[in-house]
Amino acid sequence: MIDLILSKYLYNLNCKKTNNYVKNKLGPVITISRECGCNASVIANKLSLELSKQKKHVSNVEKWIWINKEILSDSAKKLNVHPHKIEHIFKAEEKPFLEDIVSSFFNSYISESIIKKTITDIIKLYAENGNVIIVGRAGSVITEYLPDSIHIKLIAPLTWRVDNFSKKNNLPAKEAKKIILNTDKNRENFIKFFTKNTDNENYHAIFNCSKLSIDEIIKQILFLAKQKKLC
Repeated sequence: MIDLILSKYLYNLNCKKTNNYVKNKLGPVITISRECGCNASVIANKLSLELSKQKKHVSNVEKWIWINKEILSDSAKKLNVHPHKIEHIFKAEEKPFLEDIVSSFFNSYISESIIKKTITDIIKLYAENGNVIIVGRAGSVITEYLPDSIHIKLIAPLTWRVDNFSKKNNLPAKEAKKIILNTDKNRENFIKFFTKNTDNENYHAIFNCSKLSIDEIIKQILFLAKQKKLC
């Protein structure tokens, strides 16, 4: 995925030179924050396809993409470590004390501050090169400085999410609820790594997935994207 981003960077750089674009124009980017069980991946995938259709002649580097887990693998690649070495950050978990002490005696030791900076750099790289939908990973917080951006949040009542998650993953409702509550807590803690402000002030729109269908939500986001001239 990093190779694609580098290709897009070179493409956009060439466009700016040949078409005399604004020197510091960055993006566009759409971020989707979500409560667990709100079908964010499905929405992001369908939205990226719809956004790509907005242009008549679309090359691979112009297409919209959506990312989530790629941020972990790309961050690990940049740090030259296996993803499991840094995934505790993404899960908002404390690294076991003994493991942290042992690691500090070896060259493979990487501090949390370096991991967080790397995550931030990777997300900014994706966002600034544009045509990307970032699902989770504190994307709305890290990219809020970009004017060509839209920040979306997906919510739904817990009972609706439990029912949706259990059906989708073929799990008992009790187990689904436990996973959802734990995931929501981890995601909230992960965002706190990057900001103390965890309210909803930086979102352009919040959609209740129990009230709107996937296609209806996508249509609303497309409308916002056109209004802000992101596509």
